[in-house]
Amino acid sequence: ETVIEAALRAPDLATARRVTLASLERAPTDLAAARLLEIWARLRPGSPFDAEVRRLARQAAPARKLVYASYLNRVGDHRSAADLARPLATLPVTASSTDANAVLATAMLNLGQTGPAQERLDQVLSLDPGHFNALKARIELALRLKQGQRAIKDAQRLVSVAPSRGEAWITQARVYSAVGNEREAGRTLWNAFHQISGDRNIYEALRVYVLRSQGPEAARRLAQEFADQRDAEMTREFV
Repeated sequence: ETVIEAALRAPDLATARRVTLASLERAPTDLAAARLLEIWARLRPGSPFDAEVRRLARQAAPARKLVYASYLNRVGDHRSAADLARPLATLPVTASSTDANAVLATAMLNLGQTGPAQERLDQVLSLDPGHFNALKARIELALRLKQGQRAIKDAQRLVSVAPSRGEAWITQARVYSAVGNEREAGRTLWNAFHQISGDRNIYEALRVYVLRSQGPEAARRLAQEFADQRDAEMTREFV
């Protein structure tokens, strides 16, 4: 993952592509594959690599197909994501189709089909109240419908079910910002920064907040603290 991120930041897209494709072939779990794709979604959304993902998805097993569909949702290709997920997203929702329905509902939401998306999300969450992707999608839907309190409630649940995932904390902070509560947004990011050491996504979100609220000097101190966290993480890896 470190090699891929470094190549994307260089940028050396050819190396990043080659290493990613080889790593995806060897990825032992769908979660491992998703972590590789998350780097591309964060640093290079909308790149030519998206066509590679669509190609891989056509020949993938069902569970891995949903990993690719989730990636395509993240980079904005909701129609392709919907096409991949729809055959697997059977109704009524069952325990075996929650993941597919969450992916399809996310795509539908972004394609303007809010009613059907809400129905699927509610069904998924009635079966699995802690389903991460369904919660994230319902949060987004609530924000679009100006249902701030519902978005806050689901965001709090998101953090409670996945406290080790930076994405959960960043989503909660974004919800607080969306409803005008910048103080809680900042508190959430600071809590995340100290609970999940060395997470670059959390650091970058917090840096934006600190720069805006406290200025460049505070942002420089934060950068040093983050560098210390990364050094400590690397030391632990080699011990």
